[in-house]
Amino acid sequence: MLYAVLLGILIFLSGWGIVFIVSFAHGPVALDAENQRAIKALSQKLELPDKALAAHLRRLLETVGPKGQEIARFLLFDDDEIAYDQIKVSFSNEEKSESLQLCTDEGLLKARHEPYGPYDMMIRSFYWLPSGFRPTLKILLYRPENALSLPSSRPKSSN
Repeated sequence: MLYAVLLGILIFLSGWGIVFIVSFAHGPVALDAENQRAIKALSQKLELPDKALAAHLRRLLETVGPKGQEIARFLLFDDDEIAYDQIKVSFSNEEKSESLQLCTDEGLLKARHEPYGPYDMMIRSFYWLPSGFRPTLKILLYRPENALSLPSSRPKSSN
């Protein structure tokens, strides 16, 4: 009778040992899979504002056209305000003024105007990109797969 009880206890403990070893081996894998699902779900939630901002900025860049995009590229070089006369672009001052006005009207740029000169008769304008736009604009304006309104150069045929 004593041997039957000891054998029953031994079988019971070995069963628990087997369950422990299997759980010990399988537990981290299951926990990691659950954590990866949670990380993926949270990452998708975090990407949503960036995707929304990128879509908004893409629409703004298409609205302001190539000249506005060139101005935005120039303003990406500096974190501070840039005076109107310091903005160097490849088109005329009249086109630059129109493009800057369109960019500020659409909300792509911020502007500040201050009087100066004798009796404050003249106005000096300063322009800058909102800081929240900068990282996404760099991606949209400088990555080839995201390039907007850039002239495409086709390779010349060898005929």
